[in-house]
Amino acid sequence: MKMNVVWMIVIGLLALMGLIEVIENIRRWMLRGKGKAPCFLCMPVSGGEEALEYNIRSLMQRVEDSAFAAGEPVYLVDMGLDPAGWEICQRMQEQYQQLSLCAKGELLALLESGFVCKEAENSL
Repeated sequence: MKMNVVWMIVIGLLALMGLIEVIENIRRWMLRGKGKAPCFLCMPVSGGEEALEYNIRSLMQRVEDSAFAAGEPVYLVDMGLDPAGWEICQRMQEQYQQLSLCAKGELLALLESGFVCKEAENSL
């Protein structure tokens, strides 16, 4: 008798978890966007940070896993990289095609070109 109660509790919990997952998937489906707006991500990098490669890999993994930013360009903004940091960024750029290394001025020029805001009332 006791074992049946334990199994019923376990099955009930698993059923509840499954129901929650189904509800979450329905919520995501209902809240999805109609189209994909252009976006890009930028990450300032400087020096020869010990965790630079880890930070870049972590960012790229999050981009690949996200629903809105997958496949979008990612810019590493050079804020004073040393040669070791530059080498790390170059290796990461070879590994991830959507990753680009640019100077601060290049990013500002990209923003001013209207990459983000195409409509006149929203332009920078």
